[in-house]
Amino acid sequence: MNPYLILDVPDSADDQAIRSAYLTQLRRHSPDTDPVGFGRVQTAYQNIKDIEARCRWWFFEHAESPESPIALLIEREQTRPHTARPWPELRSFLRHCTTLH
Repeated sequence: MNPYLILDVPDSADDQAIRSAYLTQLRRHSPDTDPVGFGRVQTAYQNIKDIEARCRWWFFEHAESPESPIALLIEREQTRPHTARPWPELRSFLRHCTTLH
């Protein structure tokens, strides 16, 4: 599941906004009354709590989503002629990753 949706923050949120949303969600999903929701919130926060975690999630977790840039690059790589190179798409994807902070 998308940690941004679980914490109800945009994908452009900074560390402080993510932490604030995390604390709000913890109040809604306490471990005593909603242990499943609490676990989801904890996992979501761990996935996007700082720039390193967000990039790791973006590259490795989100890459399994069919609409992710990595999945699209892989799909294009498999269907394109071997003389073409996917550099523009890769540059665009990496540029996006650097703007996550």
